[in-house]
Amino acid sequence: RLCVITIECKASPSSVPAMRLSSVQTMEPVAEAVDSHNKTGDGGADSGEDLRSGQTDEGKHEAGSGSSDVLGVATNIQSCSKATDPTAPSASTEQPCRTAQAPKKAMMRRKKTKRAKKKASHPRTEAQDWNIHQLYEYSVQSPQADAEFLEVAFGDRYRRSPRTIREDFCGTAVMACEWIKLHPDNKACGIHLDHDTLEYGKENHVSRLTHEQQSRLMLIEGDVLDGVPSSHPVPWSKSTTTSNADDDAIRFNVIAAQNFSWMLFQDRRQLREYFKTCRDALHEEGCMVLDLHGGPDAQTVCLESTKHKDVGFTYWWEQASFDAITNVARCHIHFSFPDGTGHHKAFSYEWRLWSLPELRDVLLGAHFHKVQVYWELEEEEGDAFDGNFGEFVPAKSAPNDGSWIAYIVAYKS
Repeated sequence: RLCVITIECKASPSSVPAMRLSSVQTMEPVAEAVDSHNKTGDGGADSGEDLRSGQTDEGKHEAGSGSSDVLGVATNIQSCSKATDPTAPSASTEQPCRTAQAPKKAMMRRKKTKRAKKKASHPRTEAQDWNIHQLYEYSVQSPQADAEFLEVAFGDRYRRSPRTIREDFCGTAVMACEWIKLHPDNKACGIHLDHDTLEYGKENHVSRLTHEQQSRLMLIEGDVLDGVPSSHPVPWSKSTTTSNADDDAIRFNVIAAQNFSWMLFQDRRQLREYFKTCRDALHEEGCMVLDLHGGPDAQTVCLESTKHKDVGFTYWWEQASFDAITNVARCHIHFSFPDGTGHHKAFSYEWRLWSLPELRDVLLGAHFHKVQVYWELEEEEGDAFDGNFGEFVPAKSAPNDGSWIAYIVAYKS
């Protein structure tokens, strides 16, 4: 069953490691993906929705007017309704294609002089003006809200503010940088495996911190399963991160793994071992903060779009497959621009959709003392969704909404 949802945002919405990056390209593969869904009979053309543009009835008039919309009509993306042939290209907006033509008789004679070939002009595309990490941060991250929630989660249990955090799968380290800015005593460590992603963060986020703030930040290119080696140089006094004089292990108040990054662990035993290493890296008064998404929609093959009109691009979330036996989902993130260019499969993931009871059991099996779920409060009826997450509160039960996001906090003591 294919579901396509379009959300139009006028404001920026308030991280997961990149497994595959792409070059600038046209967005025709996304259109082909939609066609593929339709041909498999997953509820496509007969729904009467504009599937190829990703719009509901409210937004159809824009695509019909000839404007470069959503995926860009230049990529031949049109309606898949009954009245339209989904494979027919848009004649008025097709990209020009240079093909070999039959030479004229006058041109068939071999000339003695060589004519200089004209250099093809390649104007800069809209997709080239954006880095995929920049697009990702704008579309799905809320680093300040995430950093502030770490204070809430820790304070609810220990009645004080945390000062040291470790962000696993930190990506561009934008959340770690926000944590540094929250308080002059805050310190952060970020761990990420991909070199280029960390370099982008250093150039675009760490560089904007003051010299004093940078002295409170440590970034490690490595595996989260290895944690922070005791021999690793620490830019601040070790007295703030070690438990006692006889223990050189670097410990933290909070360890966070956000944007569903930890779901890359598909094996229960490996996930438990990861949680054990995290518990060992916490102070006695410490917690681990995870986020999780679920609901029936999370198990459905779908293609969703969010159009950011204020900056001029569309974010696409594609759940390409879901295995009912293993609960493994294969997902992609795409970005498209009105000129028809974009980043197809800018980020790709293959992760296990863990349930809340499963996750709680694994955390307790890793010897955490208590596991608390923070559930997102529902929007007031009639309020328009603005792209930002709501307030999260402790909960013991919750309705199984079509799609939901929750925080899970595991306390060491």
